Amino acid sequence: MRSIFRACLFLMCLVLMGGLAAAQSKHKIMFKKGANSAKVKGTIRGYEYRDYLIGANAGQTISIKLASMNTYTMFSIFQPDGQNLDGAAQVVNFGGRLPATGDFIIRVAMMRAEARRKRSASDYSVTVSIN
Repeated sequence: MRSIFRACLFLMCLVLMGGLAAAQSKHKIMFKKGANSAKVKGTIRGYEYRDYLIGANAGQTISIKLASMNTYTMFSIFQPDGQNLDGAAQVVNFGGRLPATGDFIIRVAMMRAEARRKRSASDYSVTVSIN
């Protein structure tokens, strides 16, 4: 009987962890052929966040704009080495020259005060341009 209980508990943990992993997955932003910008849309709930990967080279200029009806939705940009990009933490707009080459992460999330509210959700769109 104990082994059945442990097996059920283990399976429940796997299901719950799988759901969390899917909510925190990374999505690659791809530009259409000949384009230098792209737009992605999504929804986050509570403490979820969504990571978008964008490949770029050192010296390129990036411009990012987040649009959301929820004023507590923001984004942060992480450099390929995992460090925050200067001036790009918890913002809705960013523009600047990139200091490194590699995959940058644009993380969209809600501020904690909003995320902890029951049934908090945010629909958003992110427009990214690289020159």
